Parts: sequence; C-alpha cells; structure tokens
Amino acid sequence: MANYSTSKIYTIRCKTDDTKVFVGSTIQPLCKKWGVHKIDSIRNKEMPLYQAINDNWKNWYIELYEHFPCNTKEELNKRTCEVARLIGNLNTETDFKTNKQYRKEYQKQYRMKEKEHVPLYIEMAKLITLKQLENAVVRQEQKEEQARILKLMMATKPTVEINLYGNTTFFEKID
Repeated sequence: MANYSTSKIYTIRCKTDDTKVFVGSTIQPLCKKWGVHKIDSIRNKEMPLYQAINDNWKNWYIELYEHFPCNTKEELNKRTCEVARLIGNLNTETDFKTNKQYRKEYQKQYRMKEKEHVPLYIEMAKLITLKQLENAVVRQEQKEEQARILKLMMATKPTVEINLYGNTTFFEKID
C-alpha cells in the first residue's frame, strides 16, 4: 500500500523559457521521479513535455512545488490538476479523474485508434497471404525442378534406391 503522507507536487521547468512548465505529483523522492521521466521520454515521445524537452535534459530541472500529505491517490491527483490548471502549460490532463474514469476514457480512445487501423491490418493480412502464396508457388516450382533433375540423373546412370528414416537417397550402382 502506497504511503501518501509523503506526497508532493513538483514542477519540471525549462531554464531558458520560464513559460514552459509541467506539473506532476509523486510519493517518490524527486531525484527518482526525475529519472523516471527521463526513461519515460524514450517510450512516450508524443507527450507534450517530452516533445518540449526534445532530449535536451540539461536545459530542464525539477523542483518541489509543495508537500501535499494526503490519504489517497485521488486526493493527490485532484490537487495536482488544480495546480496544473494554474501554472502548467505542458500538462495534457488538467481535469481530475478517478482511476476508473481514466481507464474507461483510455479504453475508449484505444478502441477508436484500433478501428482506424483495421483497414491497415486487413491490407497487411492480404499482403502476407499473397507473399505466402508466392512462396508456396516458388517452393512447388523448386520441387518440380528437383524431380526433373533427379529423373534425368536416374535415366543416365543406373542407381540403387535406399530409404533411411523416411529420406530416399539414390546411389550409383557398382557392378
């Protein structure tokens, strides 16, 4: 169970442009949260904060806005959203939502994105199926060519057929 008595609201600010401010909250030490943001920026480049940072972390810093001891994550998120509405211009979420509301909204957005990609998935499946069919035709042609060559070899030299472990091998007859 998380200990929200250590909760804090923090800001991430640009050193060269004081209008660029992100507001966040955590129960972790700020140095640890700073590291989490750096890692998240690699995976989530679409987030406005990470687009603004643009891998130039030396131009940004994290600072404590306020200690906010509370009892639940919902209380912490609600206060974070209040502060974000006041000073944060790189925040995408400034309306408080419970975890259940957030999940429901995320699932709805995810389904919408999936619907957009369905035609692409269908086209990819057609291409894959076409490629598989082409490969099957090529393999069949190769088998036929091998059979033709084997037939020619058998016609020119007397051979002995030996079947070992399901593999048929032809050897030249020695008289």
